[in-house]
Amino acid sequence: MSLVQLLQTPEAFEGRAIAVVIFYPGDGARALFATRDAADANDLASALLIDNTQVEGDYPVKDELRATGFYRVHGTFKRSQPVVVGEGVVVPFVVGGRSQI
Repeated sequence: MSLVQLLQTPEAFEGRAIAVVIFYPGDGARALFATRDAADANDLASALLIDNTQVEGDYPVKDELRATGFYRVHGTFKRSQPVVVGEGVVVPFVVGGRSQI
């Protein structure tokens, strides 16, 4: 499935195992994008943000993302509650959970 499909219909994938191809722009980026063009435009509406502090085993998950390029991410999809990012500004959903890269 595409990341765009996942972000457009998140309720359809709640609690399901998924595999998504994403683009990692490198240089320590904290965002995984739907396409290289989305990364070039820094289009955060078509991106997932990753947590630098998430640890799986002995290694931070982000250490698996070293080179610029496309990656297939496997995991269980879970949405978080809406997040207030400013007065009167609420993000409708946030993708959360653990994944295996």
